[in-house]
Amino acid sequence: APGPAVEKTAERLARTALGLDRANSQAHAAPADVYLNRSQYELALAEDDQAIALNPNDAFSHAARGGVLVFAGNPEEAVKSFEIATRLNPTMDIVRQYPIGFAYYLVKRYDEAARIMELGVRENPTDYFNFACLAASYAQLGRMDDAARAASGTLHAWPFFHVQTFVSQFQ
Repeated sequence: APGPAVEKTAERLARTALGLDRANSQAHAAPADVYLNRSQYELALAEDDQAIALNPNDAFSHAARGGVLVFAGNPEEAVKSFEIATRLNPTMDIVRQYPIGFAYYLVKRYDEAARIMELGVRENPTDYFNFACLAASYAQLGRMDDAARAASGTLHAWPFFHVQTFVSQFQ
């Protein structure tokens, strides 16, 4: 989680963006991210929903909504949001969509979770979130050697990783 100074700056900038143009869907993305980082999922969803209402074809807003839903404990709905985002923008940056792997994992679509997380690991090899989901997906698929390698990648990317701490982020 970001430090207090970063959070205060992000919150101030989010208020500024909304103050400049409440009718701009992207202006709602900033407060949604602030709320997500604070685990204020209902507020984050309200901002993402407002962004989508203003611009239903904004793939970014659908992906952001999916990310909130993953952490809020609604992976089925998250998958729907991510799939809309992918239809709207098939080349969207996987970094913005990394929670889709978690959504697929949580709805037991392990092959799809592994496929997405393999791409995530290739594109961002220092992100332990990608490795953790990949390790779990491989384990569910019975690919234990691959799971062990991904688990090793998790610890390499974040030596302080603990499973219980990690899973406590998800409702």
